[in-house]
Amino acid sequence: MVTLTSGKELQGFYPKTSFLETKHTTIQPTKWLVKGLIPMGHIVLVSSKPGHGKSFLCENIAIDVASEDSDFMGLPTRHGKVVLIDEDTPKDNLITRLAAFERASGNPLHDIDYYSKEGLRFKDKSLQKLLDPLLDGAVLIILDTLTLLTSGFNVKEMADMAIVFDYLKKIARPDNCVLLLYHAPKDSNVSDLTVDFEDLILGSQGINANCDTQLFTYNPDFNRTRLKTLVLRPRGKKSALKYSGLIELRLEEEVVTIEDEDIPKKLRFHFVGEVNNSLTENHKTLLAEFGSNTSWYVNEIITNLKGLLGVNAIREGLNELELMGRLDLKKEGHGKHKYSLPRTPKKNSNLALKPKHKSVLPQTEF
Repeated sequence: MVTLTSGKELQGFYPKTSFLETKHTTIQPTKWLVKGLIPMGHIVLVSSKPGHGKSFLCENIAIDVASEDSDFMGLPTRHGKVVLIDEDTPKDNLITRLAAFERASGNPLHDIDYYSKEGLRFKDKSLQKLLDPLLDGAVLIILDTLTLLTSGFNVKEMADMAIVFDYLKKIARPDNCVLLLYHAPKDSNVSDLTVDFEDLILGSQGINANCDTQLFTYNPDFNRTRLKTLVLRPRGKKSALKYSGLIELRLEEEVVTIEDEDIPKKLRFHFVGEVNNSLTENHKTLLAEFGSNTSWYVNEIITNLKGLLGVNAIREGLNELELMGRLDLKKEGHGKHKYSLPRTPKKNSNLALKPKHKSVLPQTEF
């Protein structure tokens, strides 16, 4: 606990006026939804291009918060009611994915209200009318996506965004958290994870200025295979996050084939490791993760390293083994990485437990 003493009478133009009375102010410790990663009381922007894993990430968080005894990535997680508004995902797909995350959590009991493609919008206040009676007791509100929910508003107009965020700031109370999903513009350079957040959320200063914490997701497998690895980049404005660099997550997936269609039976993100902010260290980890199937990614690494180190630092035509040697990385084969899973932290006894609830998701038998 830190105690500050503040306040002296201002001297000069108004000699008898004091803006701050002399008193002791106590700085309260940060309360967490997910310890070290997502603070309570914050509007948290989760952004990426479409298909780069932000909905999967937030659905996993939703199930772990709503479940009685499941922690996101082994980090102490506050449990309670979740409200999920998804205007981007068809209801059948949403239910299937939530049920898959629920099965993987090993705990089918949770408290979650979910709505899919209800045509809710900020502009006609239909979203506010639905949300207001649901907020009592909710510890997490997820809105997917801001792009659709703000239809009729201009995200580049500060006045329009002020209307949206004035409401969000009212519902983001100290005892809950708002996760706000946003599709980054197509010309965002998501593959360069050193780019400023303001450049990733192009032209949307009204969004950046009003969000307390930001999480940016990048899927290196995009357009190649199913989502396997996710790089998460956090930034906190109001409090220092424990994880301030890049975080590598692996989505463990178990699928069942029904009528020639692969349907997820179990889904869960696992912490692989923290990655140094430099491009070199980031690419070391990702290169090791992909093993020998990296010819397409090697070209991107070479391009980025040229930009970082100078054109003459790396010559054209480096093959994979030469590049890995330059990066001082021993090839261990597909799926190997130099980061080990962290020890699961002890449960935080201060996190409130909620009453048991039966799952509201259809329990599909495969």
